[in-house]
Amino acid sequence: DRIDCSWAKLSAHKRQQKIKEWMQQEKQVPIHAWIVVHFGPNSDCPLGRDPSKEFGLVHRLDVYTSGPLLVGKTLKGYRHCQRQMEHRHILKDYLCLVHGSLEQVEGECRAPIDSREYEAWTADVVRVSPEGRPAISIFEALAQYEHPATGERYTLVHLRIVTGRTHQIRAHMSHLGHPLVSDHLYVTDSRMRKKDLTICGRMFLHKFRIGFFNHQSEVVMRWCSLQMAHELWQALGKLRRLGGDLEGCGAPGLQSGDEVEEDAASANFSEFDDAKHAGGASARSSKKRKRQAAQQLKQEKNAKYNQKQ
Repeated sequence: DRIDCSWAKLSAHKRQQKIKEWMQQEKQVPIHAWIVVHFGPNSDCPLGRDPSKEFGLVHRLDVYTSGPLLVGKTLKGYRHCQRQMEHRHILKDYLCLVHGSLEQVEGECRAPIDSREYEAWTADVVRVSPEGRPAISIFEALAQYEHPATGERYTLVHLRIVTGRTHQIRAHMSHLGHPLVSDHLYVTDSRMRKKDLTICGRMFLHKFRIGFFNHQSEVVMRWCSLQMAHELWQALGKLRRLGGDLEGCGAPGLQSGDEVEEDAASANFSEFDDAKHAGGASARSSKKRKRQAAQQLKQEKNAKYNQKQ
């Protein structure tokens, strides 16, 4: 779709109207359009109006993947971030729900990915092949789930990608025998695809954290909780979270036929740096402590909101 740079010159009211129109239409709007409307009017963000530099967009996400993106406001910032991407200095952490139970609680996949047919528009998927380019994905199982009606097993996985190949997470997890829930390209069983859609209406893949260096060589982290992806958060609530070593990582789910509302209220997916430790502590905490944690989180959010006002 054509991106109109003149949108940056619209009044604040008209920009809000355009955003409202985009939110109500079924057809997806390119991310570049959002950048023009949000950042284009700012004098300190010239790249927000520059199509020759992708409007400052440093990288992309797969279609139907949610999460934060890195955008350079100036040419200096854009090139600074591009260099970090080239040297693999950008931290990229994802959450996904996959089919089955992982044989290893944690590990890595280094299977090369061949995307030549995909790039030539002769295939919709990439493939794992010795002829492919190096690809590294580090994974950790956070919680195990079970379908309450069928008993089918699922695993919530934290993934950190060192490289950024096309469909890397989707291809690697499929290669390991655990394709993502509602991944219409890499789930090859039509019956499984139909069943997936009853759990989650879109592919269960969310980028929850990005880290990079600013111009002062300081580490900058930005979070996007899984709760921000409402359809994914609600999908977990349809499944039964199982006990064992993975219990207590803060993920929602059904237990003993009842929804664990307090767990969902107090969960904070910004604490995955030490998920196992946090999980053990959460599993040992009482309901009273969970309520206190939820209340404290609510107070912190209210305080931040009041400061912004």
